[in-house]
Amino acid sequence: AGRSDVGRMTLELPHVGRDAWVHRTYWQLVLPAKEHVVVAPPTLTQEYRWGWNGFFWGRQALLDQPALEAWCGARRLTDLPEHTNRYLYSALGNLNRCEIYTARRPVIVLAASGAALILGLLWLYVRVVRHPFCLAAAAAALGWALVVYPEPTWLGAQAAGLGVVLAAGAGWLQRSMDRRRGAAREPASAVVDRGSRHGTPAVSAPGNLESTEVAPAHLPDRNP
Repeated sequence: AGRSDVGRMTLELPHVGRDAWVHRTYWQLVLPAKEHVVVAPPTLTQEYRWGWNGFFWGRQALLDQPALEAWCGARRLTDLPEHTNRYLYSALGNLNRCEIYTARRPVIVLAASGAALILGLLWLYVRVVRHPFCLAAAAAALGWALVVYPEPTWLGAQAAGLGVVLAAGAGWLQRSMDRRRGAAREPASAVVDRGSRHGTPAVSAPGNLESTEVAPAHLPDRNP
């Protein structure tokens, strides 16, 4: 209650007294289905594995709510709604506060797809972008992002699918237009050559200064 809808949040976590010795702490975060964690708390360990969540490749918590309740001996609560995003973090000792960054799914899709579409259009219309050096730099940047920020990179890669499809459609339209232009630029001489094969005399264009000699037709002799 009282938290911002998206962006950076600073949360006060429940903790036990100062004299209590805590070996390990688990914290489960439940968000609406259309809200995702973009940057996880750096002081916490993420307890999840990657797997399919419906049609998307995402994070799955290693322990669900019944398993956490059994682990700590808490009473059984009502099960969580099915259409939610659940995240599990752990730490050694007590947890006092943490910072986390979230974003709405439409915002993530718009940003990632827009970036993918812009890069695709640059690839199509800017020759410098297709240089091997630029491609190597882009591959190196993508590899660095996967190593340093794997979660936002995977999340952005899936959200960029719409932009990739639009860029591919733009490339297909460009190739179709190029083929039509190539067919329209067929030389006029080829048309004349095809017509001359059927006995059609070639007619010089107006203003042509070159003359063509025509051999006189052979007429039969009228004298007996």
